[in-house]
Amino acid sequence: MEADVVNAMFEGLAALMVANHCRVLLKERCVRGVSLLSVLFFTLWGVWNLHYYPALGQSLSGTCAVLVTLANAAYLGLALYFRRTQRRGFLFWEIVE
Repeated sequence: MEADVVNAMFEGLAALMVANHCRVLLKERCVRGVSLLSVLFFTLWGVWNLHYYPALGQSLSGTCAVLVTLANAAYLGLALYFRRTQRRGFLFWEIVE
């Protein structure tokens, strides 16, 4: 199998795994035991991959890297939101309702 295809499969699976983290975070509405610095690092690494894979001519990996980066950014945003609301004691949609 071509290296781009194999790498894209790993990137695609990573996107699904991070999306699952987002799903659990939305369900639990609580952030505990997670270093947001680590999530930020992997999000930034994903941003780098958006430049790196096309430079290597690996278009499939680049496409899947977009998905991983978006999922990591979503997780980071959700984690920051829920961490902030944990400190305040309420969720945004509880105020709106």
